[in-house]
Formats: sequence, structure tokens, C-alpha cells
Amino acid sequence: MNSASETANQLLYDQASHTIEVMRAVLAEHLGIVDQHFEFDTPLDALGLDSLSFLEYVFEVEKILKITLPDLPRDLTSVGELVLFVDAESKKQAKGRDA
Repeated sequence: MNSASETANQLLYDQASHTIEVMRAVLAEHLGIVDQHFEFDTPLDALGLDSLSFLEYVFEVEKILKITLPDLPRDLTSVGELVLFVDAESKKQAKGRDA
């Protein structure tokens, strides 16, 4: 059974469809990684990225989304946590541009 916070996070993840599409596309097009299991609870290390390719991945996501991410929190361990972080920053920065 999911806890309330897990359910809330899954709902936020589901609402981040544009961010998820971009992140999947970058994995496939720029890093050659086609992962059908890009689910909320997929561990980040299951994507097969080493530290350098992970940085390249993040830079490419930033470029496509036209955002600048602050330092990634070290406690991000799953795809869902990364998506939520990127999506929140993207929305925050878009709101700042529209103001």
C-alpha cells in the first residue's frame, strides 16, 4: 500500500508529462538509452549513466527546457524524484519569465 506522500508524488509525476517526454527523449536521442521503464520508482542508477554521462544528460535537459538547474540534491535516488525536481524548477523559472 502506498503512503499518502508516495501517492502525492506519483500524482505530481503523472502531471509532469512534458518534462518526462523531454527527459526520455534526451536519454534516447543524445545518449542512446531507450528505457521503457522510466517510472517514478526506477532507481537513477538503473538508467546506466555514469557520472559524466549523467552531467551531459542534465545539461541537455536544461538546454531543451530552457532552464538552469541549481545543484542537484544528493538525495535524489529515483527517476521520479529527478523528474519532480526538474519539473518544479522548470515551472518556477517559466513563471519568472512570464512575470
